[in-house]
Amino acid sequence: MARLVTDDDVVFRFYDPEIARHLLKADSSGEDLNQLMGPCSLFAIQDRRTGEWAYFNNDQPNRVQQAEVFNIREQHQVAMERAAEQTALRKLELHTSNYFPHLLQQSDADEQDWDAVSGLVNAAKARGLYSARDIALYINTIGWLGHHAFEDSEVMNLWRENSEAPGRAIARIAEFAEKKSTEGLVHG
Repeated sequence: MARLVTDDDVVFRFYDPEIARHLLKADSSGEDLNQLMGPCSLFAIQDRRTGEWAYFNNDQPNRVQQAEVFNIREQHQVAMERAAEQTALRKLELHTSNYFPHLLQQSDADEQDWDAVSGLVNAAKARGLYSARDIALYINTIGWLGHHAFEDSEVMNLWRENSEAPGRAIARIAEFAEKKSTEGLVHG
């Protein structure tokens, strides 16, 4: 159990590795670490993109079940919000890597340009697309039609026709882009 700053009790599950990593990194005193890790003496959390491990040691594992609730302070909420954003970005990076790896290619290096996904996310948000689904559909559209997809007259018409509901607009545009791409008319 945990308690919010509003004194509301909530069930607190930090199963998302990014949530755990951000909370444990934000703990400079070690107090939260001891409480969050309970009887565990070591947490190892792997970064989804790089594969690197972060290790958190609990020098005082608590063998007795804690009756005290974890108090989620404002700094924890900020850390969890950052972690949620990081998780969403990592999922979009994985999606892009799996389905549109050409969007991650750098012209002068063999490494993937992960910042390209952040750029695509920002471009999607500039069009009023904020949900992970809508941003993924935006990335799909760019993957299928290329970076100038929204300069295509048919795409512009679909956007204008549905501009009051950007989520609906991008769904229709992504459907059109996939169809156009699979027909061999465009090769992203």
